[in-house]
Amino acid sequence: MTPPTPSRVAGWARALEKLLAGRKVRSAFRTEDYCLSVVLDDKRAVVLATHPAAPLIAVREENPPWLEELHALRENLGGLVVRSVTAVDNEPSLVFYFAGPLERKMVWEGMKRSSNVLLLDADDKVLWALRNFRGEFRQGSPAETWSPPPPKTFAADETPFDPEKDLLTTNPALLSEYLLDRAKARKKKGILSKIRSLERKREALAAEAAEAEGWLKAEPKAKALLSAGNLKKRGEASARITDYSADHPREELLQIDPKLTILENAEKLFKLAKKGRERLKLHPSRDRGIEAEISALREAAERIDGETELSRLYPSPAEKKKREEKKTVDSKLPKSVVPLELPRGFKGYAGKSAAGNDHVSFRIAKGEDFWFHVSDYKGAHVVVRNPSRLDELPLETEMAAARHAALHSSAPEGCEVEVIVTKAKYLTRVRKTPGAVYVSSFRKRLVDLAGNG
Repeated sequence: MTPPTPSRVAGWARALEKLLAGRKVRSAFRTEDYCLSVVLDDKRAVVLATHPAAPLIAVREENPPWLEELHALRENLGGLVVRSVTAVDNEPSLVFYFAGPLERKMVWEGMKRSSNVLLLDADDKVLWALRNFRGEFRQGSPAETWSPPPPKTFAADETPFDPEKDLLTTNPALLSEYLLDRAKARKKKGILSKIRSLERKREALAAEAAEAEGWLKAEPKAKALLSAGNLKKRGEASARITDYSADHPREELLQIDPKLTILENAEKLFKLAKKGRERLKLHPSRDRGIEAEISALREAAERIDGETELSRLYPSPAEKKKREEKKTVDSKLPKSVVPLELPRGFKGYAGKSAAGNDHVSFRIAKGEDFWFHVSDYKGAHVVVRNPSRLDELPLETEMAAARHAALHSSAPEGCEVEVIVTKAKYLTRVRKTPGAVYVSSFRKRLVDLAGNG
């Protein structure tokens, strides 16, 4: 897209004043990183684009989709009336003048590299900036005083044009094409990031399966250890065993824990083999689940490539509301509560003190939300939100929440602990004891703090 020339921008200024003078500002929002939309009382939107690929102004009869409302602009421009629009002499820049209880100016600088939108007070002090490109002759930081750069020499623009047609027809079409490309790129970036994350997860899952295969080899060693001698003997750092699982039985020296008896060492190996067997049993379904997610995301990326409706590439009103609710909940959390991002997109919260635990269990948690706490030790209460009312969480989500509860407890390092898993509806507060609860129904999940499963 060719950067606008001073003569074209001057034509836009005359047309904008004719179209907008006397109109009141209703709101202002960010359409994307380089686009600002000011909505007027006749429901039209003036869109100021600053991307090097699209330095233009458009007047749209319908508001474009938006990402977020700009509170700084709403507070400064809301209710003000467009008084006039002027072009900066020999410069592809415009100044919008707003009048009312406040006097404000908005500057659009339409250069190819240095496109900016600046909000100024009555004394030309910068209050807010979009992009904020700064140079020797360009100001943009808060409290700086704006002034136009020194005049430059521009080649004469002899291309015939109709300013009003530019603003109402040509530029909106160019803007829609630009926004469509940007929205597709933004959507696909998020999807490709999720695919890369899932591929890393699949690699980690394969590594876990390989580790579990190694744990299975502990079972024949455990059987051999049981026949190695006095099972109550303690203090040995190694034991000589005969491994019959090999094609040809062979003797080997097995390293064991001298703090444990021979029997306890064998039981430890049996337990490790059992964990390996359980992990391998779950591996195929977990791997298929990840592959299905990746396939679905790739199909979604292909659908985005063929999308022609701009509004379908922006968050829906319901999605925006959900995001706002999430921001509101997290912004009101006390310091004794931390939010958790868990696998598969689940949201959790954990207490850091008795008061935090009480807040998590009885103010944040709803009836169907999942609740975790390490058994027999003091520690964090962890709640996992369950808006879909699932009967069970995905295994990796459950293990992540259980592990957080175990790690943030008074359980000794490197031990195995049991973590209580239940739903919030089974909790009862213990009176006059913040953070203490009765649990009427639960199951337990084993967590190895040594990292072996």
